[in-house]
Amino acid sequence: MNTLLAKIENPLLSTSVKNLTGVQYVQKILSVLISAGFVIGGVAFTFMFITGAISWITSGGDKAAHEEAKSKVSNAVLGLFILFIIFALINLIEILFQINIMQIDISGFKIRIPKTCGPSERVCVDENGASFCWPAASPCPI
Repeated sequence: MNTLLAKIENPLLSTSVKNLTGVQYVQKILSVLISAGFVIGGVAFTFMFITGAISWITSGGDKAAHEEAKSKVSNAVLGLFILFIIFALINLIEILFQINIMQIDISGFKIRIPKTCGPSERVCVDENGASFCWPAASPCPI
């Protein structure tokens, strides 16, 4: 039996985890961690940007306060830029390895990041609702 496709057989785990293979479990964990990281990064950007902007506005003529506020705003924008780069790298990894780690399934509530395929590919959806890229010349396997 292929160990990658073996079901998780721990009686202490919930049925939603027992029915997953090892690969599906890791995919689910990665999806949750990556999404949580994006949410935390977005909240941190918003907080830093707003506090930096308020500090900049209220700095008056104080050069030190003005420079500190300017630094805070530029660091927030740099952090947002880094989040965009990470998002692009994750999408590149999904395309290269044909995996879908940007889908979250939380008890029936699904959040899906739209799948981006190459010019000679199209998006197909499997029985679980996960999307993947498939050559455009051939029909989807599902």
